[in-house]
Amino acid sequence: MSTPMIALGTAQFGMNYGIANQSGQVPSDEVVRILALARSEGIDTLDTAMDYGNSETCLGECGVAGFNIITKLSAVPDDATDVEGWVRGKVQACLQRLRVPAVR
Repeated sequence: MSTPMIALGTAQFGMNYGIANQSGQVPSDEVVRILALARSEGIDTLDTAMDYGNSETCLGECGVAGFNIITKLSAVPDDATDVEGWVRGKVQACLQRLRVPAVR
């Protein structure tokens, strides 16, 4: 039997998210503690997106060394004439916010 894969969702690190969310966006000091707990429990994957407010920036500031990061781009705008260039630019911006050389 294979080990189950669990990823930590990070939408609340960058915005008020979730229908049952009564406490709002998670403060940065709490994000640091959550990431440390995730590491200690063997969770090595973070799920984020450029549409999660400032989640990517928060993660970059808190430090994500050692984590696998999955991020998602927004929909390509209808008026994008250079889709490849748009995607490359958005990926580079994500990497800069996350302060990492690559994502999955």
